[in-house]
Amino acid sequence: KLLRQYHKILGSSVEVLLRDGIKILAKLDDANEEGIAISYEEKQLLEGKKRKQTVQVTKSYAWEEIKYVKEYLDFK
Repeated sequence: KLLRQYHKILGSSVEVLLRDGIKILAKLDDANEEGIAISYEEKQLLEGKKRKQTVQVTKSYAWEEIKYVKEYLDFK
Protein backbone atom coordinates (compact mmCIF):
# COMPACT_ATOMS: atom_id res chain seq x y z
CA LYS A 1 0.00 0.00 0.00
CA LEU A 2 1.61 3.17 -1.15
CA LEU A 3 0.69 6.26 0.81
CA ARG A 4 0.74 8.56 -2.22
CA GLN A 5 -2.19 6.61 -3.71
CA TYR A 6 -4.33 7.58 -0.73
CA HIS A 7 -3.24 11.22 -0.78
CA LYS A 8 -4.49 11.35 -4.38
CA ILE A 9 -8.07 10.42 -3.38
CA LEU A 10 -8.35 12.46 -0.16
CA GLY A 11 -11.83 13.99 0.10
CA SER A 12 -13.50 11.54 -2.29
CA SER A 13 -15.84 8.64 -1.57
CA VAL A 14 -14.18 5.29 -0.85
CA GLU A 15 -15.31 1.75 -0.14
CA VAL A 16 -13.46 0.18 2.79
CA LEU A 17 -13.55 -3.54 3.60
CA LEU A 18 -12.29 -4.43 7.06
CA ARG A 19 -10.68 -7.76 7.97
CA ASP A 20 -13.76 -8.75 10.00
CA GLY A 21 -15.99 -8.47 6.88
CA ILE A 22 -17.59 -5.05 7.46
CA LYS A 23 -17.90 -2.92 4.34
CA ILE A 24 -18.11 0.86 4.81
CA LEU A 25 -18.90 3.53 2.22
CA ALA A 26 -17.36 6.78 3.45
CA LYS A 27 -15.34 9.88 2.63
CA LEU A 28 -11.56 9.60 3.03
CA ASP A 29 -10.38 12.37 5.37
CA ASP A 30 -6.77 11.49 6.16
CA ALA A 31 -4.10 8.91 5.35
CA ASN A 32 -0.78 8.51 7.17
CA GLU A 33 1.74 5.84 8.15
CA GLU A 34 -0.50 4.49 10.95
CA GLY A 35 -3.73 4.15 8.93
CA ILE A 36 -6.67 6.09 7.50
CA ALA A 37 -9.43 8.32 8.87
CA ILE A 38 -12.87 8.19 7.26
CA SER A 39 -16.17 9.97 7.92
CA TYR A 40 -19.68 8.83 7.12
CA GLU A 41 -23.30 9.41 8.16
CA GLU A 42 -24.96 6.94 10.49
CA LYS A 43 -28.39 6.82 12.11
CA GLN A 44 -28.13 6.73 15.91
CA LEU A 45 -30.65 6.93 18.70
CA LEU A 46 -29.94 10.14 20.59
CA GLU A 47 -31.02 10.61 24.18
CA GLY A 48 -34.26 12.57 24.49
CA LYS A 49 -35.31 11.93 20.88
CA LYS A 50 -38.04 9.55 19.73
CA ARG A 51 -36.48 8.63 16.41
CA LYS A 52 -32.99 7.91 15.19
CA GLN A 53 -31.11 10.96 13.96
CA THR A 54 -28.45 11.09 11.26
CA VAL A 55 -25.06 11.76 12.84
CA GLN A 56 -21.69 12.40 11.17
CA VAL A 57 -19.23 9.74 12.42
CA THR A 58 -15.44 9.96 12.04
CA LYS A 59 -13.36 6.84 12.66
CA SER A 60 -9.72 5.88 12.26
CA TYR A 61 -8.52 2.44 11.23
CA ALA A 62 -5.00 1.00 11.33
CA TRP A 63 -3.58 -0.63 8.19
CA GLU A 64 -3.72 -4.05 9.93
CA GLU A 65 -7.53 -3.79 10.24
CA ILE A 66 -8.12 -2.98 6.55
CA LYS A 67 -8.39 -5.57 3.79
CA TYR A 68 -8.82 -3.08 0.92
CA VAL A 69 -9.75 0.51 0.11
CA LYS A 70 -11.25 1.31 -3.30
CA GLU A 71 -12.36 4.61 -4.77
CA TYR A 72 -16.17 4.53 -5.03
CA LEU A 73 -17.54 5.70 -8.38
CA ASP A 74 -21.19 6.80 -8.38
CA PHE A 75 -22.80 7.02 -11.81
CA LYS A 76 -25.98 8.80 -10.74
